[in-house]
Amino acid sequence: MQMNKLIGTCLLCAWVWGMQANAQESIKVGNTTRNMITYAPEGLPYNPPLVISLHGMNQDANYQKGQANWEAVADTAKFVVVYPNGINKAWDISGDTDIKFLETIIDTMYNRYHINRNRVYLSGFSMGGMMTYHAMARMSDKIAAFGPVSGIPVDYRNPSGRRAVPIIHTHGTADNVVYYNGDANHPAGGYGSIPEYVKKWAAFDGCDMNPEVIKPYPAGKPGSSATYTRYSGGKDGVEVVLISIEGKGHWHSNDPASVMTTEEIWNFCKRYSLGPEEPEPPALVSAEPENHSFDLPSQDLAFVYTFDEAVDGGEAKAILSGEGMEYPLVLSESGFSKRLTFRLPDGVQLPDGDYTLRVEHLENEAGGVLQSCVFTYTIGVVEVGDELAIETLLSPVWREEQAMVGEGIPTGWKRVNSRKDGTKDEKGSGAANTGGARLKYFPEGGDFDAGFYLSARDYDVCDFYFGSYDGYRLHLLPGQYVLSFNSVYWSAGSEEGKATFDVQVTDGTGKGVWSQVGLLSSGCMDEVSTEKVKGSKAHEYVFSITSEGNYELHFTMSQGWNSIILGGIRMTTQPSVADVYKGGFLRLMKEAARGYEATASDCYAASEDLRTALKIVLDQYEGFVSTAPSEYEEAMEAVEAVWLPLADRKESVDVYVNALETAQEALSGWEKDGFDLTAQAYLDLKEAVRDCAFGQVDMTDNLRMRDAAESLSGYVQKLREEALTVDGVTVSGRPVSVEHYDLSGRRIKPGCRGVTVVRELYRDGSVRVQKRLNVFSSL
Repeated sequence: MQMNKLIGTCLLCAWVWGMQANAQESIKVGNTTRNMITYAPEGLPYNPPLVISLHGMNQDANYQKGQANWEAVADTAKFVVVYPNGINKAWDISGDTDIKFLETIIDTMYNRYHINRNRVYLSGFSMGGMMTYHAMARMSDKIAAFGPVSGIPVDYRNPSGRRAVPIIHTHGTADNVVYYNGDANHPAGGYGSIPEYVKKWAAFDGCDMNPEVIKPYPAGKPGSSATYTRYSGGKDGVEVVLISIEGKGHWHSNDPASVMTTEEIWNFCKRYSLGPEEPEPPALVSAEPENHSFDLPSQDLAFVYTFDEAVDGGEAKAILSGEGMEYPLVLSESGFSKRLTFRLPDGVQLPDGDYTLRVEHLENEAGGVLQSCVFTYTIGVVEVGDELAIETLLSPVWREEQAMVGEGIPTGWKRVNSRKDGTKDEKGSGAANTGGARLKYFPEGGDFDAGFYLSARDYDVCDFYFGSYDGYRLHLLPGQYVLSFNSVYWSAGSEEGKATFDVQVTDGTGKGVWSQVGLLSSGCMDEVSTEKVKGSKAHEYVFSITSEGNYELHFTMSQGWNSIILGGIRMTTQPSVADVYKGGFLRLMKEAARGYEATASDCYAASEDLRTALKIVLDQYEGFVSTAPSEYEEAMEAVEAVWLPLADRKESVDVYVNALETAQEALSGWEKDGFDLTAQAYLDLKEAVRDCAFGQVDMTDNLRMRDAAESLSGYVQKLREEALTVDGVTVSGRPVSVEHYDLSGRRIKPGCRGVTVVRELYRDGSVRVQKRLNVFSSL
């Protein structure tokens, strides 16, 4: 009953791509996959700042997150935070490897959150602080201000860069890793004191070399023992600050009684920007037809979009594309207007099908530009059926392969481990006990009970794919598809190293048509297959195919002995929006109408008020037609509001009535078979039937009816158990076999909840068929 609406909600989630507020993720930097933790608080404004926080040597992003705790500041100040992971827990503090990583992070966050490129700030601890100084020299045109903590370049390199840069450096005077007073014997050649190095940068920035000194700092705190040294008057208003914390060692200070380093860095950095603020673009208020509308006419169609402020119609453009054609739309308004109306050119009649409408360059009077809005529509009436149209194209049951291939390659799949020199370890469909990347089996009851161990091992790449064998092709038609699977780390090293893998769909020529790279997993099996798989990461992706043909699904990994287990792979068609909403509404109406008719008998007399309420709504929505998903959703909510209470009542009544009838039949059978009428089980059931008879149970109280049914079923079971033996001797009438069926005739396991048909075969060849009620499932 709730399934149609649930699936609709899931589909909307697939259309609206969103990032978790606090998520491990991977990105591609050139040909390398890098990973990081991204934090985006709720309620981000347009054009939010970005803070990148770098960990120290032999640390990682998660450790830095726990030490710096930028989230506490970001939740209030509303900016995005990224904690990157260095390669081998270190940073390239002399080359471009991590400079490119930082640049890619900035680009990624801009594309995702539209961060303010003029307000990107970089901070780092220890070696992360060294990397922060390296970035000052290499990318000061992309980062507005810098906040190194407990780290300087140990080669004491001279300041350099494209511009004067704002710096706030925090350091403990008792630091025993990067010494506050310098280390003349350091292997890099020795370095001077922290104050002198910061002073070098102040001079490079053109600051007044007579600093302001505040001590103790911060004033008024019980643990204040720091010294605040500020060089001001630099080029373009730049300042350089050193906070020296007396007695502090090599750690990030977030001490409420003394220096809160993270807050100090933010309060300093937020004052700086590389340029003026970008004007906020206009926002779309409404669309008519609304996004994802269907059953639209093929001609004389107008698209009306309303914004929160006037936009320049002279610059706006709209193009409708689909069915291999593009149609520039005609704008009715001119000049600035909050409402834009686009129409098809005269005489154009659209073929039925799916279309995308892109409205571009929507500029307000302040110069803010909304680059594009994209909408999807379906032209022509879409037929829907009695069931949601989802076709399963791939759903392997690898547990069934165990007897034939053991720990080998599943049927229809292929595994190729390869090296750059051309050597390969190739295993085909059905290869048994192959070793290397192969099937693994786990106890039932976990996230999955059979999965594929994906690892390149001694090779450069492991490619595990489906669709290359006759009889096991992946033939796809134009449309949208849903791919889902689970992944869990196999080894502790893979989990700690945040090992990643890729998934790709390729066409018949091997060309990629869709991919997801740098995928992370969760959970860890610790190389044990005797435990249930728990805590794996669920993946679900929607992709589109534009041409009919045979395709291949590839899972690849290229990180040596790092390994994951893949399981629960499933590919289905994506149902149309019309099927989800229009079809969901029509199916719900039919279900509710059947429920109304099924509750017309006397045993539902106490539910007449619920039936009347349902009838009113059924009549109200009889023949309801719309093109808007939201209107169908509202209609479904209205129908469910009156149908669900009646459905719950009907189920409660049915359970109670069936339990009472079963109990009465049990008593009659006991008496007819001549059993002891003084047996306690018989007397208990007889009393329960009397207490739970019609008229004794409130037929408007769902809980009371279910309790009565449960009580009656319990007493019936006790009577049946007693009927099996008389004076310790098995009754001759005991069946030799018992089979259970549902009301449609499908054989089921014993103990399924609800009414079941029980077929009993006796020694004399006779057969007894009866209905029984189980209130609670034993499964």
